[in-house]
Amino acid sequence: MLRYIRDTMETAQGFTSVSGRGCIVMGGIALVAASIAAIPQLSHAWLIICVTSALAAVGLNMPLMSAKAKAQGSSLQHQVARRFFLTLTPPIMMGAILTVALSGTTPREVIVGIWLLSYGAALATSGVFSIVPVTLAGLAFMGLGAITVFMPAGWALPMLALGFGVFHLGLGLIIVKRFGG
Repeated sequence: MLRYIRDTMETAQGFTSVSGRGCIVMGGIALVAASIAAIPQLSHAWLIICVTSALAAVGLNMPLMSAKAKAQGSSLQHQVARRFFLTLTPPIMMGAILTVALSGTTPREVIVGIWLLSYGAALATSGVFSIVPVTLAGLAFMGLGAITVFMPAGWALPMLALGFGVFHLGLGLIIVKRFGG
């Protein structure tokens, strides 16, 4: 009975361990990656640069989320955190699968638009278990992604920098200021 009550109380609270500092780190990495990928001699490697930087960003963000959860007396293993990640993961996996299937035959703008749309869907859905700014950021990512898939050639990297760079920086600053790091 006590376990049921504890689980119910845990589920009722939102996942507040989204790290603002982690979002800022992710945004910074995205801006650097977009800048590197924009170098003409490296433009052929844009996909590798962007995917590698995304993996690095996630790898650096997870310890920051874990530290924030610990500071809040929580853990990334709690039920609400598991639900957050369970709703976050499928749209991101969809974006990854579409990237593999379409890379080499599809314009960059469409690939970047898919990334923005799928990441936005991930944030918007997982935001149900988190703080409102996460959901709003997800909707903003989706809007930017919807625009990006229709952009003419040459706009992929600026849109990537705007979304994964600037949007993450903004979300991170909001979280740091209003939700404690």
